[in-house]
This record gives sequence, C-alpha cells and structure tokens, in this order.
Amino acid sequence: MTSNHSIYSADRLDFVPAGELRVGETLRNLDGDVRIESIEQLGTEERVYNLEIHGEHVFRVAFSGVLVHNSSGAQAPVKTVYKNSLEYVGDTHVYRIRGPEGTHKIGESAQGVRVRDGASIRGEQQARRLTRETGDFYESEIRKTFPDKQSARDYETRLIERFRKMFGEDTLPGNKTNR
Repeated sequence: MTSNHSIYSADRLDFVPAGELRVGETLRNLDGDVRIESIEQLGTEERVYNLEIHGEHVFRVAFSGVLVHNSSGAQAPVKTVYKNSLEYVGDTHVYRIRGPEGTHKIGESAQGVRVRDGASIRGEQQARRLTRETGDFYESEIRKTFPDKQSARDYETRLIERFRKMFGEDTLPGNKTNR
C-alpha cells in the first residue's frame, strides 16, 4: 500500500493517509477493530494499482479486511470544513446588535458582509427579526474582522465577558452564555 492511500482510523474517526498512521493506532476491519503493531517501509519499488469503481470508493483490503478509501488519483478524501467549525479559516467577524435598551447581543459570523454597505449579513438578519418581533428598532455593526473562526470566537467570548463584568451578568439578553 502506498503512503497516500487512505485508511480508516477508528481513533480519529476519519480516513487518514497510510503514511500518517502510527503504531498503536486503531483501524477498522471486518471483525471490529485492530491495532497497528508495527509499520514497515519497504525500500523497494512495487507495482501498485488504483481501483476506481463507479459510485463507492470505500473498500476492504488485505487478509484482515481493513477499511480503505481510494479517491481519484489515490489521494486522501478532502475533509470539508464548514464555516461554523472552529477549524474554518476565512474572514469571520464579530458584530453587535443594538436596540432601544442598548447592546442586545454580541455574535460572530463567517456568512460575510453585504456588498452595498459592508453590514454583517448574519447580524442584520437577527436585527430585522428582533425589529419584526418587538416593533422596536434594532441594528447591527461589525466590531472587528478576523482571518479565522477560532480567533473571532475567542474575541467574542472576551468581549461578552468584559461587557458583563462592566454592566452586570443580566445584560446582553441575546447571549445566553459567554459566547
């Protein structure tokens, strides 16, 4: 097997390139799980074949029936990182929603900004909903933009904690927790 073939790691709950597996790691086979006892890299060239079958690209291989994945070109499947994941890398901003009683909520979003005025798409959706539900006027403003979700989340949490320390724990009715 080549180092870039993906094997299912029961420890990581994901397909992992064979070259990244470690001794002691658990793999999934026909009878349940098996642990890697040793890893041997052969210094010789061997003929290998990539199978591409219409539809499913998950196979059982070897005598033990280890679960592997073979995508086109024998590369590991790409893990999709969604914008609500802390692993997301891309513009993420922290916004606040103001209403008649002051700041109602502090939030973060990677949904982007409106082209015409740079307002937070998520913040404005929430502000419009609050205006419809209460009859009072709410608006949002972007406080700061970050290059990734984790940095924005950390800033959002610190901002909520600082705000509550200054104005009391019962402020920010739109935030149920410190995030």
